[in-house]
Amino acid sequence: MNKRTNYLIAGAFFCLTTLATTAQSIRNEVQIIQGAYGIEKKQIIEEAMNLSGKEASDFWSIYEDYEDKREMLGEQRFLLIHDYLIAYPSLTDAKASEITSRYFKNDEALARLHKKYYKKVKKALSPIQAARFAQAEGFLQNVVRIQLESQLPFIGESVPIITDIKDR
Repeated sequence: MNKRTNYLIAGAFFCLTTLATTAQSIRNEVQIIQGAYGIEKKQIIEEAMNLSGKEASDFWSIYEDYEDKREMLGEQRFLLIHDYLIAYPSLTDAKASEITSRYFKNDEALARLHKKYYKKVKKALSPIQAARFAQAEGFLQNVVRIQLESQLPFIGESVPIITDIKDR
């Protein structure tokens, strides 16, 4: 087996074994960020925003609400990936179309959420602070997306089925 196939198998195995529950999905997203940066997401946002006093209080109440809604979309994304991995070995046109449609809807919902909370932060703090929020959050979402999607097999790519953990 070549190196890319090994990575794909490991990625598929990782996704299949770690996406069993919604709560576990969120922990995996946090683990991706922690693995990439060695600190928690909240710490990264805190450093990017650099707020104190009332601004910090106002921001964190908005951010906690945002994060609750964003986590739901993250859960949907993880479930979408799980569905793709399950369907992958015998992917039909109909299933590919359905999964792709859900993928676009999830992207659109995340973009709407970012925009909505950008406006809330802008109103509560300032356009500069809102832009920082949007930039930091967008960056972290891209990190998670790249980490996850780089491990997925491309449609039509031959990936052996793992029958034993020793085969990884």
